[in-house]
Amino acid sequence: MEREDEVTPCVAYPEVCEFNEICPTREVWDRLTELIKETLSQVTLADLAQKYQERLTTRKA
Repeated sequence: MEREDEVTPCVAYPEVCEFNEICPTREVWDRLTELIKETLSQVTLADLAQKYQERLTTRKA
């Protein structure tokens, strides 16, 4: 896992936060990071381009 993919610095660099082990929002950020990565892994640029073309066609009709 690359650190640049994290949602917040505390997820990317937990060692720099003095509250890391007791932070109540840390689990939320961890889960959000995983959900974003999972979602993005299921979409390709080709998928997005296709949807864009479909919407352009529908919009012109």
